[in-house]
Amino acid sequence: MTYTANRKLANSARKMFDFDPNSTAATAVGWQSLVDLGGVEAFLAMAFVSVGTGGVGSFTINAATSSTGAGSVAVVTHALGSVPDAVGDYVVLEASEEQIRAALANATHASAVVALVTATDECVVLQERFPMFKQNGSTADLIST
Repeated sequence: MTYTANRKLANSARKMFDFDPNSTAATAVGWQSLVDLGGVEAFLAMAFVSVGTGGVGSFTINAATSSTGAGSVAVVTHALGSVPDAVGDYVVLEASEEQIRAALANATHASAVVALVTATDECVVLQERFPMFKQNGSTADLIST
């Protein structure tokens, strides 16, 4: 058997953004296609506070019908019980394919939507989509615990 390093990660797509909207309005970070790899098993977003003490005020994964965010609807929202409000604090949110389709059946893109507490706060946002992973004709879990 041939060794293949990072096979699952090589089939996922991740982007990291320096998020500095200079605003407290909820803002989409960057719309990622859900269909480039033939489907999606899960979409994950993480916001890491990099500047400021106000932190993340709201954190949602939205789905849309285009790369411009057209028809955007909330899929899942983080409760943020304890606001990530210091440099180094972070919050993670995941939406499954079923959750995305339940919110917007014809979704083609997803994005984290973040509102910062003060306009001078900043964070780094990681977005990652995990494609359907098939092996020997069956769908296997892509994220293992």
